[in-house]
Amino acid sequence: MNGEGSVILVGAGPGDAGLLTLRGKEALETADVILYDRLVGDEILSLIPESALKIDVGKEAGCHSIPQQEITALLARYAREGKRVARLKGGDPYLFGRGAEEVEALAAANIPFAVVPGVTSATAVPAYAGIPVSHREFASSAHVITAHRKNGAPPEIDYESLVKLGGTLIFLMSLSSIDSVAAGLTAAGMDAKTPAALIENGTRPNQRKRVASVAEMPALAKEMEFRAPTLLVVGEVCGLSETFDWFSRLPLKGARVLVTRPKAESGLSRKLRALGADVTDFPCVHAEPLPVPDAMLDDLAAYEWIVFTSPAGAKLFFAALKTRGVDIRTPRRARFAAVGPKTAAAIADRGIRVDYTPETYNARALASGLPREERTGARVLLFRASDGTPALASSLRARGFVVEDIAAYKTVRESDCSEETREKFSRSGFDFVAFTSASTVQGFAGSLPGFDRARVTAICIGPETAAEARARGFRALISEQATTESMIERIREEWKK
Repeated sequence: MNGEGSVILVGAGPGDAGLLTLRGKEALETADVILYDRLVGDEILSLIPESALKIDVGKEAGCHSIPQQEITALLARYAREGKRVARLKGGDPYLFGRGAEEVEALAAANIPFAVVPGVTSATAVPAYAGIPVSHREFASSAHVITAHRKNGAPPEIDYESLVKLGGTLIFLMSLSSIDSVAAGLTAAGMDAKTPAALIENGTRPNQRKRVASVAEMPALAKEMEFRAPTLLVVGEVCGLSETFDWFSRLPLKGARVLVTRPKAESGLSRKLRALGADVTDFPCVHAEPLPVPDAMLDDLAAYEWIVFTSPAGAKLFFAALKTRGVDIRTPRRARFAAVGPKTAAAIADRGIRVDYTPETYNARALASGLPREERTGARVLLFRASDGTPALASSLRARGFVVEDIAAYKTVRESDCSEETREKFSRSGFDFVAFTSASTVQGFAGSLPGFDRARVTAICIGPETAAEARARGFRALISEQATTESMIERIREEWKK
């Protein structure tokens, strides 16, 4: 950076974190300071490094937390301090996002800047509502109009020209002006029966829409209590919404799921979101490495089995080898065993074939099924959590194995629940809480001691986890297999009911 700071404007897209561009993600991961808007979702904010300074400059209709001039001043201040500053804006920075105003000020101050375009709500939100903004039979043009002016002034819109164009009309920030927009269009000659769509929280799990005539829209907006952010689409293409609507048909659309799995194991959240669920990530535990004896690493060649009971243990094992400079080929005689497919995948990621995974994914099955030669005394290295059950080691010893039981990490329970998560519980709650271990149940209970657990169904990865959940007052259901895929299937079954 050579002591010179810079600013990069990043378009976050309309809400769905999957619509953030790769270039935008890279900019967030390398920033020192990030100023972000209100509509940027938590999933995108979670990409920001913990070392970065995060500043909420979110603006809400009629209530600006930080004036625009102060936002621009902050950008310039941190850039002059030599920082890499990211300005994270909803949608696209240059489409009614005040990005031009901020860049204008940066240019005047001779501060280096760049712009990462974002997926705009003008096209993405209609697409998630089943509305193509252009169609050869209905609309050969699309027009984006802001229905909101500076300082709340009424919009100045040439309705007659828009009606003559005959294309699709997309009004952003339209909710407060919907009466005047509908009246202006019909007064300019638009057929009052022209199809229109009102879309709230577009591309997000809580998206909702209403398709009706343009004349009916103002009354429907009030009747259904639509809230910002809401987008209005007017044109014949809105009539395609029911046929083309894929988003509302996702199998878990509307299901509210709290995932307690550690951030590093986010596959469960990602898959649930792909099915339409409204997912809140609340990691209740994390793995904290413990010192591993040097003698164990020096003696790897003597083991016939190296056994892992979690992905965290497998990852820490290979990290320890790298830190100590131990050649990964050292345990060449050893075979590798994993308690389940996720743990096996963590081993396979290192290019090592897993020799044994039990059909039932738990420690009991691993202990009883681990292959053994006729002779006794085969040496086993067991790499596990310090608070894991000692039954695995004792069962293996009872079968004639010589076990080196290494407590490689401890499971630390989180106790900090974000204010937003608390608000979600109090406002609308959750339909499901996904628990992948008994320790996540304990961490959750410690974070929200007063929460009415009878209001939510706990989906648990195994009987031990379910027993802990029931002891804490949950209605607990067990997935058929001890996998995240099976947990998702159980959630789908329950959501259909």
